[in-house]
Order: sequence, then structure tokens, then C-alpha cells
Amino acid sequence: MDLQELTKKNQEFITIARHQLEADGKTEQEIKDIFDEVLPIILENQKKGNTARHLLGAPSAWAKSFSDTAIESGSVTSDTNKNPWLMWLDSSLLLLGFFGLLYGIVGLTNKNYRASYGILTTVIIAFTGGAVLYALYYFVYQHAGKPKGERPNLWKSLAYMAVFTLLWIGIVGLTALIPKQLNPILPGLVTLAIGGASFGLRYYLKKQYNIQSALATQAPETSNKK
Repeated sequence: MDLQELTKKNQEFITIARHQLEADGKTEQEIKDIFDEVLPIILENQKKGNTARHLLGAPSAWAKSFSDTAIESGSVTSDTNKNPWLMWLDSSLLLLGFFGLLYGIVGLTNKNYRASYGILTTVIIAFTGGAVLYALYYFVYQHAGKPKGERPNLWKSLAYMAVFTLLWIGIVGLTALIPKQLNPILPGLVTLAIGGASFGLRYYLKKQYNIQSALATQAPETSNKK
């Protein structure tokens, strides 16, 4: 494949990865085999607007995963799944599980407690919150390990956080308009069960699809100077 088909950022990824593979003692044929396998994937995702770094992580770290020492030590892990819908669902189930267990435990242990939110409101809080967490990952967290010029500055990051948080609060506020008949307050035991089921489903999906957490930042890339 002609590297000219790749964007400048993807060409830079390949160059850094090649240097790391050479530093790890890979032969020219081994390097060719690695790139022959991954370049079509990079090109396919490039058409969708995804960079190689977004898909595979830092180029040096990705290249190091092919080193003999990494393979022998068992430190090689499969790439996480960064599908936006799965990441949103993962974050939403995390929040639904948290709120479900919290409201359920409080409802069971405090007889004077009167829940403020119905089940529909709780679901909306969780799934819009999941969208906010993914948005923060997309615009802020995933860039944490990148060079300074490739990540948003502090003020821009804070602006993203403020805007998305205010949107979330605004949406939650609108749930007050939902009729009570459509938004019943469930018994503590049922709410607890929903929370537990949410965590269970999230665990299953994470194991099944190796979903990237929206709360995780990208590890800083170590530079290799010759």
C-alpha cells in the first residue's frame, strides 16, 4: 500500500511505529508483515475520520506490543473497543448501576427516606450522563497522553466540562415535566435489583467486547530519541 494514501498524522504514526520496531530488533520482513496487516485497517478507519492513534493508541506503545520481551512477559493486551455506542452504553450502565444501588440501599435502610426521582428520571439521568462522559472522553480525556500541541489546553478542557455538565443538569431539570404516571417511584428492593442488573450487564458487555472506558485517559507516549 502506498503511504501517500494516508493522512499526514497517519503517516507520522507509521514512521514512529517503524522506528520503534527497528529499535526492538524487528527484521524488514517482520515489519512489512505487521504493516501489511494493519495498514488496510488504518485506511478504512481514515475514511471514517478516525486516526491511527485514536484506533491503536500511541505509536511507540503499539509497536512495542510486538517486541519479543512484551510477548514473553504476557504484557500484550488486545486493543480496547472504542465504538462510540458501546462506550456510551458502558458509561450509562455504570451510572444506572451506581444510582440504582445508591437509591435502593438508602430506601431499604432508611424508612423515612422518600425518593425524589422516579425510574424514568433515573434512566434519563444515567443515559444522558453516559453521553456526557463519552463527550468528555472524546474531546478531553483521550488526548491526555498526546504532545502538548495535539491536546486541548486547560481552559478549553474546562469549557468542555462546564458546557456538557450544564447540558446534563438542564436535561435532568426537564424530567420534572414527566407525568408521575409515567415516572413511578419504585420500591427500594426493585431499584436495588435494577442497579445490580446494570452492573452485571456492564461487566458482561465489557468482557464480551473489550469496551474502552470513557473515564480512562490515554497513557503518555514515551519518546525515543536516537
